[in-house]
Amino acid sequence: NIMINHRVLLNHFFLAFVIVFGGYNFGRSFFGPKQAEDFAQYYVAGRMVMENQVNLIYDTTQIYQQKAKEYGVTGILIDGNVQNVVTNAYPPFVAVFMVPFSALPYDLARYVFYFISMLATIFSIKVMFSNRPKERLNEMFSIGLVAAFLFFPNYYSLYMGQINSLLFFFCALGLYYIRKDNIWLSSLFIALASVIKFFPAILILFFVRKKEYRQAALTVFFILV
Repeated sequence: NIMINHRVLLNHFFLAFVIVFGGYNFGRSFFGPKQAEDFAQYYVAGRMVMENQVNLIYDTTQIYQQKAKEYGVTGILIDGNVQNVVTNAYPPFVAVFMVPFSALPYDLARYVFYFISMLATIFSIKVMFSNRPKERLNEMFSIGLVAAFLFFPNYYSLYMGQINSLLFFFCALGLYYIRKDNIWLSSLFIALASVIKFFPAILILFFVRKKEYRQAALTVFFILV
């Protein structure tokens, strides 16, 4: 009984820690003063695609800042000074992908993006453990959620409005379809991840090393497309 009580006590303590620590940081990610600072560049780039002004996506002059203000996007306030909106730092695919969000008013778009990012993370965790036995699936999923809830890069990414949840989503789907031996879909999702940020492309070398030449070639093909 003493051992059981200790275990229950530790479980309750850990649960309280997760709720307090994770809840506090997720609260900061939603209400913090720099909320969606990085999303601003995605939104502006998406609006420029919609208005056929893609030549301005990587502009570093005041023209870019003027367009951002027209779209209702302003830089964050630091020490009483409004900072410039960061110029797009991602490949053109991200600007095109952001068009549906850019069709919304900016404040609405950043909160929609926030919640979709959270859902993408949750779904990705589910997909990652989908090959576990049924009796272990819920347990592993719960552990994954707790880990995500305590993971600093996760809530910082949400805080800044970064695209990492989508990257995680594509990587998880790539892994899922590799397990299913579907090289077309696995290559597609690895390629989509690679055109957001370049490091998933390292898997191409892994496929070559494993003599999975068709998978490597398909991934390169989808990246180029």
